[in-house]
Amino acid sequence: MDPHFVLVINAFRGSVLDAGTEKSIPEDKLILNAELNDSLGGCGDELCGVLAPDGCYICPRFKAFVDGPHDQVLAKMEKARERKVLM
Repeated sequence: MDPHFVLVINAFRGSVLDAGTEKSIPEDKLILNAELNDSLGGCGDELCGVLAPDGCYICPRFKAFVDGPHDQVLAKMEKARERKVLM
């Protein structure tokens, strides 16, 4: 994760897993990015599907992968915000 995400990491309620820990999360609990091709992390409980993957970032059960494609989720959220501002 880029250094400018340090404040986000410090405010994050879930846990951040080291690179390569994807194998420690069962496949049925993996949380995928917006394009559904890379894992962002896993759920420490049952997947609820509520606003996933965006809502996962405020959930204490989210176990984010340090090397996950979180920048793709951020870019998607920024585009959505820009569209709403233009409305």
